[in-house]
Amino acid sequence: MATIGIDFGQSYITVSYLKNGEPTIIHDLNGDGHIPALFRISLTGEILIGTVVKVTWAGFQEQTISEIRNILDKETTCTIDGNKYHTYEIAAHLLRYAKTCAEEILGETVESAIITVPDYFSSSQKEAIKLAGELAGLHKIGLIEETHAALLSYGLNKSNDQRNVMVYHFEEDCIYLSIATIDNGVINLKTHCKNSIISRAKVIEKVIKWIFDNFKAETGADIQTIGNQQDQTIRIARIRIEVEDILESLIFDKDIQISIPFIAIHNNRMLSINLDFSRKTLLALIKTELNQLFQETQQIILDSKLQLEDLDDILFVGQSTNIPMIKEFIEIKTDRQISMIVQPDDAISFGASIQGGILNGVYDINNLMIYSKSNVGHQDPNSVDLQPYFILFNLDDSASLEELRLAYTKLIRKYTNENYPNEFQKISKAYQYIKKVKYT
Repeated sequence: MATIGIDFGQSYITVSYLKNGEPTIIHDLNGDGHIPALFRISLTGEILIGTVVKVTWAGFQEQTISEIRNILDKETTCTIDGNKYHTYEIAAHLLRYAKTCAEEILGETVESAIITVPDYFSSSQKEAIKLAGELAGLHKIGLIEETHAALLSYGLNKSNDQRNVMVYHFEEDCIYLSIATIDNGVINLKTHCKNSIISRAKVIEKVIKWIFDNFKAETGADIQTIGNQQDQTIRIARIRIEVEDILESLIFDKDIQISIPFIAIHNNRMLSINLDFSRKTLLALIKTELNQLFQETQQIILDSKLQLEDLDDILFVGQSTNIPMIKEFIEIKTDRQISMIVQPDDAISFGASIQGGILNGVYDINNLMIYSKSNVGHQDPNSVDLQPYFILFNLDDSASLEELRLAYTKLIRKYTNENYPNEFQKISKAYQYIKKVKYT
């Protein structure tokens, strides 16, 4: 039975599985490989997920739940048409849709998944995503941090050399910068930070403002203020959707035309937007933020007690890496080639499906990576998060005690007390806990 990998992102959900040992994206019923994380209940009570919600979002914004991951917790609620829902219930609908799409492609029931979570997620938030998965019909759920998944997808679990890796993870409203050292499969997260210097949302807002300003300069009409509040809200939503498409188009084209027909009625005249836009224009809009991003890059390298020349790999993760010029700018500033062997917006999901394959025996256990971040973000230096180690023994329910011991023995041989005392002790603690809970 297949274990799918689910990148439960802020704006999109991406699902993958191992096909002949290689991660493969699962497209949804609309043919989308990246499912918009949007939820709406129709007037007839039908649950709507993904693209169908996105294309009608402009007219149903108050009935639409977006970016549920930002508020996901066991106790938080949201309101739709006066009815309250737990945020994990909304997340469960999204995960159930992902599960259904996978079952359509695989032709079998899917009951197990590795779901990605942000590195900063609290225990309560992790419990909420597990509860959502259970409500969605996933009976065996493993969690994996996004940075861990990204490193797996780029194949860095197969490197025998010590490597210093920097990860740019672009989310919808922020960017996460991480630096990790990988040694024999142990990932030591040296430092990481969250910053809203530049993000997809900020770039979209800048382009929208540019459209408002240039349309007003050209026609004299301020389309932000024409009509009533509902007209303005729908108009801005239409422009936002167009700008999202513009950013995708600029990946391939240097110059494009922004064309939005019948955007407003002003002085008894129908107005349409027709403006020329280019990569050069976009660069001018975000150049300040790009320079600030590089300053943040320099700071996090200093925080990790490394030098720029010490970095062996720079990885891009997340859909917002598709914003033109960001990759080129970072490569010029760091004098490093950014690895693109994996499509950045697929990387996290791929890593999750690879982790599922390792746990299911498709990959040898020596390909496991242990994600150690005990020195990052902990007020108590003696505190130990065993969650990454529990997943090492997340065996099938039918697994015997002997199979558990075998997995433990292989790991202990790899991570000896002499060379990896911290990992040795934490693996041993996790093993004893699982053995007690599962087999006694």
